[in-house]
Amino acid sequence: MKKRSNNQHNNRLWTIEILNLVVGVVLSVLSFSASPNAVYSARAIVCHLISASVSQTTVNQVSQSNRKAATEGAIRYRLRKLDLEGAQCTVNQMLKSKAIKTLPRRALTFAIDFASYRFTERKRMRGIQ
Repeated sequence: MKKRSNNQHNNRLWTIEILNLVVGVVLSVLSFSASPNAVYSARAIVCHLISASVSQTTVNQVSQSNRKAATEGAIRYRLRKLDLEGAQCTVNQMLKSKAIKTLPRRALTFAIDFASYRFTERKRMRGIQ
């Protein structure tokens, strides 16, 4: 049996701490909760979503990789009533308060590209295959 080095153990703890922090923030922003008799807690659902995000896969793929994980349908059912506009307002207020401390006090130019279609769809729209 191979002995784990101290560095590996510390990195693992750090990863769990980061996960706990992210889950806590997401739960507070989304005002997401679960009834006591729910099969999957709100924390389990958020961990599932973060896992899909971090691994850059779909929620369905994460569900299929673990038998005990919630199915895609169960997650959609739990997320259907979330107030995303309220969450967006909350996050914008948080960003405003943090940005004042973080960003330099000079004019900054940002370019943000909002597109509701993928790059491959853009190619098809131009007629390039």
